[in-house]
Amino acid sequence: MLSSSIPSEIGLLSSNLELFYAWLNELEGTLPTELGQLGNIREFQIDFSGSMEGPIPSEFGGMTSLIRVYLDALGLTGTIPTEFGRLTAMKDM
Repeated sequence: MLSSSIPSEIGLLSSNLELFYAWLNELEGTLPTELGQLGNIREFQIDFSGSMEGPIPSEFGGMTSLIRVYLDALGLTGTIPTEFGRLTAMKDM
């Protein structure tokens, strides 16, 4: 079980990372804006993973290969960014 925040350095994996699963962990803090650099990511799941806070970063609009994103039960605030409209491959949210 992970018990930490998602490091901003995750954006450095932009050319390789396609799947990110960290559900049922104890994550904290905010979602780093650098996640938007993951242009090849297809699935991103961190639901039921602790007490995240803050909004979904608008930079998520840069995840143009994203098919599925699961952010359930995290404590995030705000609305879904309009930049999600760029995610034309999105199937599940």
